[in-house]
Amino acid sequence: CTVTNLNYREKAEGVIFSVKALIECCQSLKSRQEIVFEIVGGGEYFDYLRREIENIPAPDNLSVLLHGYQQDVSEFYARADVFSYNSTLDSYPLVLVEATANGLPIVLNDWGPFPGLYENEVSALIYETGNIESLVSALLRLLNDRNLLRALGEGSRRQYERNSVENSGLELERFIREVVS
Repeated sequence: CTVTNLNYREKAEGVIFSVKALIECCQSLKSRQEIVFEIVGGGEYFDYLRREIENIPAPDNLSVLLHGYQQDVSEFYARADVFSYNSTLDSYPLVLVEATANGLPIVLNDWGPFPGLYENEVSALIYETGNIESLVSALLRLLNDRNLLRALGEGSRRQYERNSVENSGLELERFIREVVS
């Protein structure tokens, strides 16, 4: 799944890029594994995204579901096996925190601060921005390797726990105590 703010054309383009990569994945899979890609998010470019996706011929084993804006996205995270995010606008989007809180493996482009926020092969698979083959390769690895999928999910959850507000607050408290004493 992906959750995004579709008030920006670049984010809609990132979702379209992901859909095209999933189409290539479906064509590369040896089995006719069913793939469901749920897209959650509303905004000015929602209708643009819907029209573009409707015009992309998709194989029978790929379902792309556009849900629009949702107040509560927890059910989408709960159903997902992977969280895919493609952006060249964000520094640290809340949706990535939410995905790690749900223990989802993340597939993420290497733009800007992202490679410094997530450890490749530990909590995420990081692919080269704009390189569809790089994204296809990352997605196929997860589709074909349940152990990797599980390990990245566990790594994602551990990262969330390390970076949680509670742990950050405790670290800050320890730092302040050291400075004051």
